Formats: sequence, C-alpha cells, structure tokens
Amino acid sequence: MVAFYGRRGIAVASAAALALVVLGVSLGLWQLRRAEEKASMQSAQDRAAAAPALELGGAPAVGGRPAGEILPPPSAIAGAHVQAIGVFEASRSVFLDNRTRKGVAGLHVLTPLKLAGASAHVLVLRGWVARDPADRNRLPALQTPPGPVRVEGMAVADLQQPMMLGEDPVPGPGDRLWQHFSFEKFARWSGTPPYPVIVRQTVEPDYQDGLARDWNQPGASFDRHRAYAFQWFALTAAAIATWLILLWRFRGSSDVERQAG
Repeated sequence: MVAFYGRRGIAVASAAALALVVLGVSLGLWQLRRAEEKASMQSAQDRAAAAPALELGGAPAVGGRPAGEILPPPSAIAGAHVQAIGVFEASRSVFLDNRTRKGVAGLHVLTPLKLAGASAHVLVLRGWVARDPADRNRLPALQTPPGPVRVEGMAVADLQQPMMLGEDPVPGPGDRLWQHFSFEKFARWSGTPPYPVIVRQTVEPDYQDGLARDWNQPGASFDRHRAYAFQWFALTAAAIATWLILLWRFRGSSDVERQAG
C-alpha cells in the first residue's frame, strides 16, 4: 500500500484534488451568479408585464390614458410592456427557420406592422407555427387580418438566433424563409427600414391566427443554474472526501510499516 500510496502518489492526488476544488468552486459560484442574473431578469419581465402598456405610434388614448410618445428611443422601451395599433403587411412577413417548440420543428413569424397615425413600421414577432413535414421549404398559410389590429407584448432589442456556421446568405426579393434576422437585413430586403425594436406578441389578440405564443423566457431557467451549482459543489465535496481517504490510507500504511520495522 505504501508503494502505491507513496509520497509521490499523495502529491499527485493532492494536486488533482486541489485543481478539482478550484474548478468546482469557481464553476459553482459562476452558476449561482447566472442564477441571480436570470432571476433578476425574470423579475424585471414580470414587473414589465404587470405595468400599463406603453402606446407606440400615433394611436388614440386607450382606457382614458394618453397615448405615449411617438416612437421613443429604442433604449427607452427595450424590455417594456407595449401595445400598438396598425395594419399588418402580410406580404412582407418572414419566417425564421429552425425554431422548435416542445420538441417540434417550426418557424417564428415576423411581420411588419404599419402604425396607425404614423409613417413608421414596427416588426412584430407574432408567434410559432409548425413546419411542413413533407417540404421544409413550403411556407404555411397564415391567417392575417387585413384591417387594423391591436398588438400587445414586450419590446425586445434583438432576437435569439441559432448558431451560424457560415456566411449568412442575402435573401432575394421572394425569399421569406430565413435562418437569421437583423434589422439591416430586413431593411435591405423590404426597402423600408423598421423601427429597431421588435414587439414580441405575448397577449392573445381578438382575432384568430393559429400561432402559438408560449415563448421561452430568457430569465426563466434560473433554477437550472442553481441545480448546476449544486452539482459542481457536490463534485468539489467528493474530491475533498477522496483526497482525505487517500491521505488516511497513506498514513495508516506508513504506521504499519513503521511498526513492522
């Protein structure tokens, strides 16, 4: 046992245990920080959802409240609860590919809304629709109301995008199935620069469009980070326990050798 658990072996085991302890504690603390960040993000989203909606564009007052400023600076409303009245331009809808919902492949629908009482367009992330299983390039038929609609949701500065392995192709005039989105890309494709904020529609409208809007919340996974932190701290405890057992065995073997000598 002494030959196996010699001083050199104990030194190697001690170095390995120390490395695992440093790694486990560092990653565990990082996961706790991420959990706190996401918990704070979720709280901010919950507060925004409960607050009165900020009116975009030149729409009339709603519920006795005066209309908000016409298109305030994007940084002032990112993350805010907003609503807008306008007309969807369905012919310029784009479909963002490789978006899954409950394990089903599908598309996110992004449609410009021409604001009532203003000349600007706001992009609305309307919801999710399943992809055609027989032909992935076939776009679904959307139910888009032709007249004025009210859209209510959260203002977001950007969208979560899938990983891009190569150069993003430039869509042609008739290409409406996209992998990635950017405001600059949409402006070049449509010829109309949109207001650089997207309204992620969260409130069910008073019309039927067949789209799902149970969005994944960016701040909703903080419990998972806490679980990861627990795993890293458990690994750290296991490394310390293993090192103590090896040290105890080495000392026990050394005592037996001394007594035999």
